[in-house]
Amino acid sequence: IAARGGDVGARAAAVELQPKLTPAQISAGEAAAARFEPGAAPVQTVSRDIAPQMSTAVARKILGRLGYFKGEADVGGSADLKVAISAYQRDHGLAATGALDAATASKLAVFTR
Repeated sequence: IAARGGDVGARAAAVELQPKLTPAQISAGEAAAARFEPGAAPVQTVSRDIAPQMSTAVARKILGRLGYFKGEADVGGSADLKVAISAYQRDHGLAATGALDAATASKLAVFTR
């Protein structure tokens, strides 16, 4: 949408991002772009069906690499993991619930590729 509006960097950013997205995410983005009307209210395009599913083990590993999780790697559902998820959510503009919800999993999923 931004590239069509004349933003030169937007096209380059979209091309760079595309390999990091799943086919479902690309399809949802293209559909949202096709429906876009200037001044219209935003439309929710992520459904629960295409939101990434992520195990707590994968989340622990990613959060550890990012410096958020320092706990034991084999402890499931620990309080340390909840604190790490909450800190990550806070730092990335999400509601800091400490739960591994779809929005958090979606943001963390880029680190699995």
